[in-house]
Amino acid sequence: MRMAVTICVVLSSIMLPGRLSAAQTGLLQVHPDNPRYFFDGTRGIYLCGHQIFVDIQDNSFNKEWVKDMRYPEKPDKKSRLLDWQRYLNWVEGLGFNYVRNWIIWSTGSGTAAPPKRIAFPMPFKRTGPGNANDGGLEFDLQKYDDTFFQRLHDRCRDLQERGIYISVMLFELYGFLDGEDVDGQRLWEGNLFCGANNINGIDVDRNGNRLGEEFFSLDDPRVLKIQKAYIEKMVDTLNDLDNVIWEICNEAPSAAIEWQYEMLRHLKAYETRKPKQHLVLLSPAGWTPGGWSWPEERLFIDSRADCIATANGWTDKDNPKVYRIDKPVIMDLDHVAPGKGTGCQRSACHRGGQVPHRTGRWRPEVE
Repeated sequence: MRMAVTICVVLSSIMLPGRLSAAQTGLLQVHPDNPRYFFDGTRGIYLCGHQIFVDIQDNSFNKEWVKDMRYPEKPDKKSRLLDWQRYLNWVEGLGFNYVRNWIIWSTGSGTAAPPKRIAFPMPFKRTGPGNANDGGLEFDLQKYDDTFFQRLHDRCRDLQERGIYISVMLFELYGFLDGEDVDGQRLWEGNLFCGANNINGIDVDRNGNRLGEEFFSLDDPRVLKIQKAYIEKMVDTLNDLDNVIWEICNEAPSAAIEWQYEMLRHLKAYETRKPKQHLVLLSPAGWTPGGWSWPEERLFIDSRADCIATANGWTDKDNPKVYRIDKPVIMDLDHVAPGKGTGCQRSACHRGGQVPHRTGRWRPEVE
């Protein structure tokens, strides 16, 4: 995970980057003639885009990710609130046609989360009667917050109206970990599946290490039921749109491959009953409680995912291998060479038919 990511996605060669009309933002498919690439039903697409962690939720990750739009003359003044319309104009003005969404499952660093800087909205409703660590009402993991799903749909629709695709991240790891420590409180202390923050008696930290990695397993039927119901709610919310790509999870734990498979299976099975079926991305990661250990590459290549991301140890950042498989491959430079992506590496990705992600800060005052 890094601050903001510019994503250059080289796809089939016919459609150059730039604004697409809403009618041109068709459902993406794997290209029928060259499965390294994507296809919108009539033409190959060159996607080029951007990622910022506050596109749906305000105040994510206890960080000031973006320039404070209220003070454009003060480049050092930061805010956790995204001026959505200005961001849309910026993305479109650069000719981007892709945004990678983030959804975090922690409101912040528990009792130490700064007032008025609580991550919002969350998928689940605050009902109480008690208070969560951040001082707000506890969450009910059986009740959805319409504010979250309405904002998600509105912003995805805004992107579609400008001819921009969005990958929607169903789950992410870092809100379950020990990052962004503030006065001894970590993101886990603000997580919805921390027992202090919900009324449902659910605490996924079964080993008591103040982390929530157990969320990404099949061990607890109650949690699994909530996860699958949430996936169905997400599909119901966005199925009317063409510009959606699903991402199961960003950087799930190394041991979570069976959990990712099950989330992928359930998503695809549920969406087959809907008018539209969207592509699904499977992303690897190697987090373990004691460090990092990348899972076996073949587990992703052979999966039912429509496209996958490669990882450190699977490919060389300076001379990426050519994948000769039946699905597009994304080379996330944050996973392969954190903070070290270069133009030459991205060009090598293009030649190898891979999709490079580059890390960089969004600074509209200079960009």
